[in-house]
Amino acid sequence: MGTLTGTACAAFMVLALDEAGKHTGAFTPEDWAAPEKFYTALKRVGTPRHEIVESVR
Repeated sequence: MGTLTGTACAAFMVLALDEAGKHTGAFTPEDWAAPEKFYTALKRVGTPRHEIVESVR
């Protein structure tokens, strides 16, 4: 559980650094992070592609 939470936090930090200066104010990640960019950030922090679940049916 801790690894999953930490990896998601690291991915959101990657996004925040990439998007620095593009947003002002206080936002939750869901308000400014596009899912596709989040999945890319997950790969950048070491999540294997086959472990990224993009949708659940």
